[in-house]
Amino acid sequence: MVLRVNVKVQPWASQTKIEELASWPDVKFLKVWVNAKPIQGQANEAVVEILAKYFGVKKRHIKLLHGQTSRDKVFEIDI
Repeated sequence: MVLRVNVKVQPWASQTKIEELASWPDVKFLKVWVNAKPIQGQANEAVVEILAKYFGVKKRHIKLLHGQTSRDKVFEIDI
């Protein structure tokens, strides 16, 4: 099953956490706070790590579809 996750990222946060904003059977909307810098993909990597823990999957099952340099991102997660 493939799940599409729309994520609003807040880099430079004091703590790392996830808040679920909305959910449908195949789409989720999350806000993710990471303490990583938005430089050279560091924040993206931190988001992938926290999403992997949240959904209980390996990082290789998470793919960034849109938003490489934006705070608004779309991920595809193979569950």
